[in-house]
Amino acid sequence: MSNEKEHVGVQASEFPESYLTTIGYIPDPYHVVVEHPEEKKTAAGLVIPEHIVARQSNDLKVMAVGQDSYPLYKPGDTVKVHPNAEATVIIIGERKYAQIQRSYILGKYTS
Repeated sequence: MSNEKEHVGVQASEFPESYLTTIGYIPDPYHVVVEHPEEKKTAAGLVIPEHIVARQSNDLKVMAVGQDSYPLYKPGDTVKVHPNAEATVIIIGERKYAQIQRSYILGKYTS
């Protein structure tokens, strides 16, 4: 049984924190935190500059979701973000992330 079906009728506040975040930060209920485009790396570990990434792809990995965004989006999902999306850059540890409104997500990949 998938998580969506398992959680039908469950209040968002009842979800364990581990369902909402992989980075120790839970955004506002209608926001999603995705990897920052600047943090894209090659298989060899080289960082790809942000302006090149922006032209290549707006497919980003979800790192944390607000309570009202789960189970529609979950940490680990890959989503397509609108290319003109406004984001708040947040720094946790030494990593940058982008916090966006859920409405800027155009869709998610199923596999």
